[in-house]
Amino acid sequence: MRRCFLKGLAGDAINAIFSAAGLNLPKLLRGFLFALILWLSQLEKSRFGNSVQWNHALAAA
Repeated sequence: MRRCFLKGLAGDAINAIFSAAGLNLPKLLRGFLFALILWLSQLEKSRFGNSVQWNHALAAA
């Protein structure tokens, strides 16, 4: 960690919390992105059915 510019014991504690949150932020964002992709794929399947069948129908036409 770099220098803590917050004063006192409370400042040290806040700095440790913010540092830990900053290190875990990429993991949290990766999890949200995975959940979003999963949700969008499920939404697409529920709206359009099986996209493989749709592509075969277009290729046959």
